[in-house]
Amino acid sequence: AVVRKNKKYGLLRMDETAIIPTTFDSVCVQDNFARVLRMAAGKSSWDLYDTFGIKKTLVDYEWIGPFNGEFFPVKSRGYWGSVDRYGVERIACVYDSLIEVLNPLVLVRFKGQFGIITLEDQWRMLPQKNSFRLLDADHYLEQMDSLVYMKTFDGNTLYFTDNEITAYPNYLLERLPDGTEKEINFQGQLIKRSEPMVGHVEHRFRESEGFIGIKRDGKFGFVDRRGRLRIANRYDSIGEFHGGIAPVKLLGKWGFINMADQIVIQPTFETVEDFHQGVARASRNGRYGLINRQGSIQLELRYDSIKRLPDQLFLIQLHELKGLANVNGNVLIEARFDYLEPIDQGRVIVSRDGQFGVLTLEGESVFPIQFTQLKYLKGRNLFLTRTQSFWTTLDVKD
Repeated sequence: AVVRKNKKYGLLRMDETAIIPTTFDSVCVQDNFARVLRMAAGKSSWDLYDTFGIKKTLVDYEWIGPFNGEFFPVKSRGYWGSVDRYGVERIACVYDSLIEVLNPLVLVRFKGQFGIITLEDQWRMLPQKNSFRLLDADHYLEQMDSLVYMKTFDGNTLYFTDNEITAYPNYLLERLPDGTEKEINFQGQLIKRSEPMVGHVEHRFRESEGFIGIKRDGKFGFVDRRGRLRIANRYDSIGEFHGGIAPVKLLGKWGFINMADQIVIQPTFETVEDFHQGVARASRNGRYGLINRQGSIQLELRYDSIKRLPDQLFLIQLHELKGLANVNGNVLIEARFDYLEPIDQGRVIVSRDGQFGVLTLEGESVFPIQFTQLKYLKGRNLFLTRTQSFWTTLDVKD
């Protein structure tokens, strides 16, 4: 546990013996390591410890960043480098910045120019003015004026374009001015081409279940992957298809249509969200509830807000008090608490009038509501509690 004493931080074992003394201005624990900060005369001094309390770094750094899967980035004398898990400096602190890491390569900025080094601090691509982006261990993108080149480290140019490029793990997505999209593999070969949409569109949305939302002439509709109009642009706004239905706004109200452009839920709601787990949040007259895919009310529209939580639960709020409902529309815990947080094993932390306790999802008491602070330590299935005494005035009688 990270602890604070006399405005200083340290690290304790569960038996309260010290691993790292409470002498530091900050302690950041990640996996089996702790990055510690000491401030002196306005200057930062960072060190790396393991969770046995052994100092790993041999020198102090201006900053030590979180472990990124390959190393801890460090800063010394205004320059960047890295140390490994043993505190050994693997990349010397001589770089303006470490821009991107893609094992076994690191994209760096050095004396105002861009270059690529290995994790062993050897140059793979000497510094130059053009910017780079790593694709994998053998390929990279180079920006040269208005052109983007895909190259190998052997110096071969595989592809180039002046169009917008987005890099994905196994291919490049190129967007042409007319809306055409091309997928290019890392050998420079065209693997997929999506034709432009029919006619001019003001905006298009991401694809959902084979349909792509568009805005044209100020109205919204849907086309398919080939750009063919499937649902006429006659709606005020639209959402995405989930399970074959999508929200649409018509005459200022929201409802739902299917893929045949048939209204399956009448547009009578002020707001709706997409369906997930068979229900959607909806509001009417400023009050929120849940509806099912048939348009029936699943949870009465009477709450100030509803927030979707994991495990098919919803946080409900009424008059600033919180409760809990499930995906079937059942109110598990009435909205009568100032604070409510579901944890695991069907338990919920609640607070009322500054006092905390724990309930089950059925509203039964696990711990009475009597603690001034309560925190759940998930990894150990323990609760950290604090009880504060309050003064009261008593009349003294003879």
